[in-house]
Amino acid sequence: MHSLTPQKIAVFNSLIDKADVVSIVTHVHPDGDALGSGLAFKHYLEQVRRKKVFFWFEDNYSHGLDFLFTAGETEYIQSLRQDERKYRKAMQNADLLLCVDCSGMSRTGDIQKIFQGTKMPKVLIDHHLSPDAGSFDLCFSETEISSACELCLQVLKAMPDIDGDTAKLPMRCLTALLTGITTDTNNFANSVFPSTLTAVSELLACGVDRDKVLEHVYNEYPEGRLRLIGHLLDKGLTITPEGVAYMVLTRKMLRKFQIEEGDTQGIVNLPLAIKNVRVSILLREEIRQFRVSLRSKKGTSANRFAVEYFHGGGHENAAGGKLLIPRDIVFKGKASSYIEKSARAFFEKEDNQ
Repeated sequence: MHSLTPQKIAVFNSLIDKADVVSIVTHVHPDGDALGSGLAFKHYLEQVRRKKVFFWFEDNYSHGLDFLFTAGETEYIQSLRQDERKYRKAMQNADLLLCVDCSGMSRTGDIQKIFQGTKMPKVLIDHHLSPDAGSFDLCFSETEISSACELCLQVLKAMPDIDGDTAKLPMRCLTALLTGITTDTNNFANSVFPSTLTAVSELLACGVDRDKVLEHVYNEYPEGRLRLIGHLLDKGLTITPEGVAYMVLTRKMLRKFQIEEGDTQGIVNLPLAIKNVRVSILLREEIRQFRVSLRSKKGTSANRFAVEYFHGGGHENAAGGKLLIPRDIVFKGKASSYIEKSARAFFEKEDNQ
C-alpha cells in the first residue's frame, strides 16, 4: 500500500495528538462501508485516544445497520439533524477533520458547507478513483482494495498505540470494519483481494461475530423490499440489445411498498445473474432527478459509464451518479429512452476500442 508510509502515519498521529475535538464526515446516502469506516475511527479516537468526536452524515441509512449504534447514539444523530445549529459551531471548531469513504468533500452533500473556509487540518481516507487529494492536508488513498473499511483497518494498525496488533482495537471498531468490508464486497462476491481475506481473518480471530453481522445486514429488511424486487423483476426490468439491464424505481413505487433509505441496497446487482447482461442500472426517483446506481461485469467499466452519462463515478465495476431533470431529460418519462440511447453510444465506443 503506497499511501501507508511511515512518514504519513507519523504526520497523522501528530495531528491526532494535537486535536481535542475531531469531526468525521462521509458521503451522502451512507452505506455499510461509509458508516463502518466512520464509526471505526470514532470508537478508536474516543476509546483509545480519548478525544471528543462528532460523526455526522446526510440522509438515513438501512435499518439493517442499526446494530452498529447504541440507542443513545441514534437519538444523538436525530437530535443533530433536528437542531443542526446547535452542533454546527462545535464541528466547525474541531481541531481535525476526517473524510472517509468518499473521494472529496463534494460527496458529503450540504455538510461541506459547514467546513468551507475552516482552517483545521483535513485528512482523506478513501478507496475510490480520482480522489480530490489537493483539498486535503493528508491523503490515504488506495484503489486496489475492497473497501474504505479495509483501508481504515490498515491505517489503524499502523498507529503507534496499536502497533500492528488488531486485538488492541475496540470490539465495536472491529465489528464496524467487518460490516463495511462485507457490504462493499457484496458479501465477498466482488472487489476481493488477498489483503481482504487476510484482514477479515484478523477480525474474526479477534472475536468479531460474523454471523451476527450477516443476520443484521441481510436478514432484517422489511417485507416491502422483497415485494418490490418481485415487482421490478417481473414488470420493471428492461434489457437492451447491448446487454444493459435497467430498472426505474419511481416515488409512487417507494410509497406503495413503503421503501425507506437503504432498503434498495443490493437490488442493482440482481440482473448481473443474467448471462448476457454486461451492466445493470437502477434509477431511483428523487426531486428533479434520479439517483443512479451502476454495476458491471469484469471487462466493462461502470465507472466510465457513470462519468460519461450520469455525472458520477466510483469503482471500475461499481459506480453511481444522477440523471438530472430537466438538464439531461425534459421529464421523468424520458429516463428509459435516455438510458437506451446512452447504452448504444457507450458500447459503440467500448466495442470499437
